[in-house]
Amino acid sequence: MLALVVGEQYVGLQITCNGGVSALRGLDSAMETESGARVLHGEVIAREARITLGQLSADLRESVNGSAFSVRAGRSRNWRTKSGRDSNPAD
Repeated sequence: MLALVVGEQYVGLQITCNGGVSALRGLDSAMETESGARVLHGEVIAREARITLGQLSADLRESVNGSAFSVRAGRSRNWRTKSGRDSNPAD
């Protein structure tokens, strides 16, 4: 399972395989603030996920079979994607 958690000023990436955490990273460059709105950089998240998966052994990498995306409670307002579209995952 590859999980992404969006916090106030960070994106966390966790990869869980075979019942344990195989990778845990903070993706500092995946989010920034522009004009009061948090902007997620999807291309950075995708690149860092590919790099992290590539660092796992082949058997662990092959066992990753799902993904999840979560916005921490109370922090789901006023953010947008790099494309500029306003987003609100709670809607």
